[in-house]
Formats: sequence, C-alpha cells, structure tokens
Amino acid sequence: MIKEYFLPFLQFYFPWMVQKIDFYQPLIFLDKEFKKLFARSISRNRYADLLVQASTQTGMPPLMYIHIEVQGKKEQNFTKRLFTYAYRIFDRVGEFPVSLILLTDSDRNYKPTIFEVTDFGNSLRVEFQLAKLIYFEDKREELERSTNLFAVITGMQLEEMALKQRLQHSRNKPGEQVNKRYELKKRLMKKLLQKDFLQKELDSDQTASLFKFLDWLVPLPPVREEQLIDEVDAETGGGTMTYVTSWERLGVKKGKLEGKREVLLRLLSLKFTLGPEEQQKITRADNAAKLNQALDRIIFASSLDDVLKELD
Repeated sequence: MIKEYFLPFLQFYFPWMVQKIDFYQPLIFLDKEFKKLFARSISRNRYADLLVQASTQTGMPPLMYIHIEVQGKKEQNFTKRLFTYAYRIFDRVGEFPVSLILLTDSDRNYKPTIFEVTDFGNSLRVEFQLAKLIYFEDKREELERSTNLFAVITGMQLEEMALKQRLQHSRNKPGEQVNKRYELKKRLMKKLLQKDFLQKELDSDQTASLFKFLDWLVPLPPVREEQLIDEVDAETGGGTMTYVTSWERLGVKKGKLEGKREVLLRLLSLKFTLGPEEQQKITRADNAAKLNQALDRIIFASSLDDVLKELD
C-alpha cells in the first residue's frame, strides 16, 4: 500500500480512524523501520504489512502509530503474532500502535480481535480493530454506488469468493470451471470499464493496479487470457482498453519472461523511482514464479523493496 491508497483504505474499511488523524500534517510511512523490527519472509496468506506515523487531531498524544495488516487465511496464533508486533513497536517508539486488520477469508465466525493472557495473578489484554470483506456481502448496492477504490476491490473479491464456493459444491469438470471463471472475469472487467470514476478520479497508476488486482484475483490459462483481452477489447471499441492491453498483452498474453520483466519495469516506474541497480535486478530476473510473485505484490506495496525482495 502506498500513500495515495492509505486514505481511501481507511475511509472504506475503518472510517472512524479518519476523524482521529490530522491529514494537514505529513504522514510518515515507516516501512524500513518495520522491516528492521520484523525481518521475515512474507507468507502467501498475508498480503500486506504497513506501519504509519500520523499526527492526531487532538494533539493528545501528538502522534499515533497505525499498523495495517491484510490477511488472506486463518493463521494459528494470529493474535499472538499481532501482539508481538505491537509490543515491539511500543519498545521502539514508546507508543502502542492502533492495529487495523483486514481479513479476506470467508468464515464469518473467525474474528481474531483479542490477545489475552491471565496467569499467576498477571493479566494482559490487547484488542485489535477488525474488518472483513465478507461483512460487506449485504451491502452490494452500496459497493456499486461507491467511487472508493477499495469498495470496487471488495465488490470484485466478494464475487470471486461466491463463485469459488459454487464451484466447490458443483460437479463441473475443470474445463467448465475455467469457463465460469472466464465469464466472471469478463463481467468484472467490463464493469470496471463502465465506471466513470476510473477516468475522473483514478490516475494511470491506480487504474493499472486495479486491473492488476483483477488479474491476480481471477487467473486464467494464457490462451483464455488472450481470448478474454481480445473479446473485451472488441466489445468496448478498443480505446478504453489501452491502459490494460499495454501491459496485459506483454506479460499475460505473451507469457514470456521478457514480457513479465517489461510489465514489472513499467508498473514499478509508475509508482517508484527505479535506479540502475533496481532496473538491472529486474532485467536479469529469470524465474517466472518469482516474477509473478513480484507482480502480485505491486498493488499493496509500500516501497520498491516490498516488490524487489520477491526476486531474491
């Protein structure tokens, strides 16, 4: 997650937090400090970690620290890990962070909001603020009306989750399941292209990230990706697909290492400043799986390092 995504993320998932932050003061994204505190590999079930220093509206205390985590699946000892993050941040900055957790699993009963220990007369309790995509299932009309980037992402992910559940309980053959996913992706792509706010409110970087998220969310075999892009391009007249096909046709349609490297270079150059060393690291990358992981990291990446470490 980079700076321009921070406010819409809070506005949609944690609107009460917006009132506590003084946005006239600079936000400080402590990604380097976060890595020093928690040197580890990123689990495939976890999408993003972010630590932000912000000024408070009241000035009492003057600063607050916000830890954001986006989690894909249930994790054993999840609240213990969050508590470990909290006390290490407290040890470093002298303040406990506000922990904002977004869960994207489909279990309504999974609500890891409290870490509590009571032993030998000692008691410790830490609470975390939770949002779940599945809580928005009953707010589809609100999602459709919203121009918030994360409302669009949530709507897409809910549709993908619903399809996945239907396929799990069906007897469709693999080829039929691919057809179902093809139909979903086509419908979502056309829906995105019809939204006025793409042209009015999002820059090219955000638009590319949104379509990249859709590509990650509903993957298709390369041949079907090629068919989908050509079909949607034809049905929409071609002009509106320029910003999609410029990278999709390179990386997905061609399906070659060279194309993936070109896509990664292009998208990273939209978000960050690439130096000669970073460019060289990408152009020398020869592992398709690692390149895919780097591409998957882009939408929530808070720094260039977040993406490039996937190539190590």
